[in-house]
Amino acid sequence: MLKEYLKENNLIIVPNSIKKKTIEEINTYDLVNYKIMDLKEFLDNYYYTYNKKTINYVMNKYSTNYKIACEYLDTLNYLTDKEYNSKKLNELLDLKKELLENNLLEKNNLFLTYLDNVNIIIINYKLDSFYRNIFDKYNPQIIDFEYSPKDLDIYEFDNIDDEVSFVCNDIIEKINNGYDINKLKIIKSGSEYDLILNRMFKFYNIPLDNNFKISLYSINIAKEVIDLLKDNKSFEEVIEIIKDKISEDVFNKIINIFNNYVDFDTIPIDMIIYDFKNTYLKNNHLTNSVGITSFDSLKDNEFGYLIGFNKENYPNISKDEDLLSDFMLKELDLFTTNDKNINSKKNLINNLYKNNNYIITYKLRDNFTEYNPSILIDELNMNIIKNNEVTYNKSNFYNRIKLTYDLDNFNKYGIISNSLKILNSNYPNLEYLTYDNKFTGLDNNKYLFKLSNLNKFTLSYTTLDNYFRCPFKYYLASILNIKEENGDYTERNIGTIFHYVLSHYRDPGFDFEISWNEAISGFELSPKELVILNNLKDELKYDIEIIKKQESYGTLDGFKPEEKVVFDIKNNKLSNLCFDGRIDKILYKEEANKTLVSVIDYKTGKLHSDLSNVIEGIDMQLPTYAYLIKKSGMFNNPQIVGFYLQKLINKDTKNSDDKESKLKLVGYSNSDFDVISEFDSTFMNSEYIASLSVTKEGRFHSNSKVLSDDNFDELNNIIEKNINTAVDNILDGNFEIKPKRINYKDISCDRCPYSDICYRKEKDYSDLKKHNGLDFLGGDNNDRLD
Repeated sequence: MLKEYLKENNLIIVPNSIKKKTIEEINTYDLVNYKIMDLKEFLDNYYYTYNKKTINYVMNKYSTNYKIACEYLDTLNYLTDKEYNSKKLNELLDLKKELLENNLLEKNNLFLTYLDNVNIIIINYKLDSFYRNIFDKYNPQIIDFEYSPKDLDIYEFDNIDDEVSFVCNDIIEKINNGYDINKLKIIKSGSEYDLILNRMFKFYNIPLDNNFKISLYSINIAKEVIDLLKDNKSFEEVIEIIKDKISEDVFNKIINIFNNYVDFDTIPIDMIIYDFKNTYLKNNHLTNSVGITSFDSLKDNEFGYLIGFNKENYPNISKDEDLLSDFMLKELDLFTTNDKNINSKKNLINNLYKNNNYIITYKLRDNFTEYNPSILIDELNMNIIKNNEVTYNKSNFYNRIKLTYDLDNFNKYGIISNSLKILNSNYPNLEYLTYDNKFTGLDNNKYLFKLSNLNKFTLSYTTLDNYFRCPFKYYLASILNIKEENGDYTERNIGTIFHYVLSHYRDPGFDFEISWNEAISGFELSPKELVILNNLKDELKYDIEIIKKQESYGTLDGFKPEEKVVFDIKNNKLSNLCFDGRIDKILYKEEANKTLVSVIDYKTGKLHSDLSNVIEGIDMQLPTYAYLIKKSGMFNNPQIVGFYLQKLINKDTKNSDDKESKLKLVGYSNSDFDVISEFDSTFMNSEYIASLSVTKEGRFHSNSKVLSDDNFDELNNIIEKNINTAVDNILDGNFEIKPKRINYKDISCDRCPYSDICYRKEKDYSDLKKHNGLDFLGGDNNDRLD
């Protein structure tokens, strides 16, 4: 089709959606010399393009994020040196002049010479006046095929399940008739199909190449890299730390990102985060599978299923909410929002008339939403084919699901579907209204093989706490990686920002304002979050003043903030197993034959310092940190002075004395006077540690939480035993539904994000012994708990 338009040298301008298709067609011709790009690439080459330094300049100038800075820059090539009616356009023009003066816009002078000697072909673009004024001087060949109207059939379905089931049945029919599965394509627009396609295709055992994109930012190593950069590690130092932990593909992508910033005076972490989020891992496409494509990209030898032809998806409707408003677009001779919508609609209709090898379907509802048919159905006088209920399907699994759905409708509403009698007679042993929630186990060979192919299979305090509270919760969170949706993201963001500032308050020349701005720069914060943070900013500043005062009470002048501790766990079943922990703050003092060490964990929410469940593997955070310090070998002969929690946000406290009191550490201290005095010289009536005091008789008050060195060692042994127990069970695939209770109080399912998945029963609960403080340590350890 394109061959007649091609000459010796060709510049082909096409939308991204059909680039690959166009290249494949041109490559079937003999030795055609060509360059291919989309309209934006052409404009950047014709006028100016920008680089990372330009983006950084605009971000700093407007105190904005990466995405918005690029939106500003993308508009500049539409501006000429004249006065506009729009104030915004004049501001953008001033920005353009400023960037040119600072050599931050790049001109491709060779491109203009190239255009004088090339055959320009423009495909599938409607050109507005702005672009026509550019191209007219080059006499381009504009290909915009128009197709004659034809009769169109469309299938209507009552619900999305029936719609996708119909597609699955038709796919199997085609495959059975010899159709190449790789030539079958799903064409979708609505996100409501993302899960249903994956689920339904598994029911029918049809391989589906979802072509999901996994960003670099979503993998574990990304957080480690960002944290290292925030800790002022150089690119070279980061590369040295991570090089043996990641695949070659990931390593090369990180190197390529770093190369963009090697000549920056300071590392722009927020820009690197953006690059991580928009860099994708190599996607291994499934062979012999049904693919997902766009309507534009459907090839002549492929068959497409255009699903979800609803008003909500087709035609695609843009709104006047971009950086350039319709008023500004008119001034620039660019298409307005209405023009874009008209062209989008025309392009869709043209594709409908152009192709013959597709089926169109739409649904009236899914489980949550009702949908409307597309307005094009009436406009194009499509033939609606209704009553498409399939009485039975080519999937026994889905037939059983459909039968339960039909039985529900019959029992609740008296509705008898066409499929009910047929399915009920074929599946008499359905066991309707019965269920078994038992975990049925894993194929251990496949399971261990999958774990062994990870760079590292990592455990942490949090994952162990999940496991001991309920093995099934661990399975969902850490093996299936099902995302928790009910978290308080505002609280998490606040915690991350506070922790960042607190990790730098001892830096030479520490400036609170600079550190605060650095901390929030990596977040896309909502207006609500900004208000909350501004209210908390002064509180954090006050906290740091009190923390410095508290630290002056002791001689532990060594300081390790946000200390990451990783060590390998030896196990015969898996060689890449490790434990990973991050400790908010370690204060220490190195002496001749030992190191005094105190551990502090910051909290922005409620404190929980009860260790009575540690013996059961629950609430092990603080003693786990002490264990990590002993295990890691970071200190010579460490002696634990204490481990504590510190609450940073105390909004309910008004006067400064109360606030300072609320900032006291909560936790356990060493019962040796000589040891604790090194950390807290006020320990006799402590101004640093909550409830710590000494009686007139010279012993710790009954409310004081103190432990002997032997007690700390016993806790250490308990933590190690619990870790080994959890590891053995996890590697054996023991993920039964077994939530825990103590004195009939549920300590597992309350606020569990997966509580609607497991269908736990009374018999599933495991009732644990209620311990009296730390009685499992034995002896008098003065451990009365609040």
